[in-house]
Amino acid sequence: MALQREGTGRRNYLPSMDAFKDALYIIQIGGNDFTYAYMKLKMNTEQIKGYLPGVVNAVTDAVKELYEEGVQTIWVMDIGPQGCSPFVLTNFAYLNSDLDANGCAIPYNEAVHFYNQLLMSQLAHMQDKLPGSKIVYIDTYDIQYSLIEQADRFGFNYTTRACCGVGGKHNFNYNVQCGTTQKVHGQYLAALACVDPSEYVNWDGVHLTDHANQVIARHILSGTHFHPFFPLVKLCPSHLNVI
Repeated sequence: MALQREGTGRRNYLPSMDAFKDALYIIQIGGNDFTYAYMKLKMNTEQIKGYLPGVVNAVTDAVKELYEEGVQTIWVMDIGPQGCSPFVLTNFAYLNSDLDANGCAIPYNEAVHFYNQLLMSQLAHMQDKLPGSKIVYIDTYDIQYSLIEQADRFGFNYTTRACCGVGGKHNFNYNVQCGTTQKVHGQYLAALACVDPSEYVNWDGVHLTDHANQVIARHILSGTHFHPFFPLVKLCPSHLNVI
């Protein structure tokens, strides 16, 4: 929700109006609001669904402010399947019945789905009210989940286990995060990187590996995950092969 606090104080640093009109702006935000609601506010999934409209409103307010400054083309990215991350799977006590066939937390991803659908609906409604705007929702959830569901196709051997970390089924310890050494229960633990990060979807329990991000970027650049359709391939031919 920091958008509401920080946005107004930086307008003196803005470029010319022509630069705003011609540029492409990409917004990707909201993921931390889920962990904040679960960990700090101690909400359950149904309570979080009541909290998320406020998060969506903060995003759409930011889009509107950009438009009012002269911006016309804005991409807004959704939230990926955080219920598949080592961070979530380690820090929240899910029963086996709460996990899907790929080992992801169903309740957590259900809340993410709720947010994404609400965001896409609000953005579509907003574009109808902002003449000349091109507000595009980008579906990365399905791309990211496909990396887990079709791991062999993309060359991944580890889907819900961190490359850089230490301990447990998912190689993640909140108190000993990637690149650190900490004393835990009288023993020093070092969170080190794996030998081959390209085999992993997840890097450090929260963020994705370069390999995962490369696959996601190729899918986005293919132009098949925009709502509504955006002619990116026609505007910027890339010759990228989507695997």
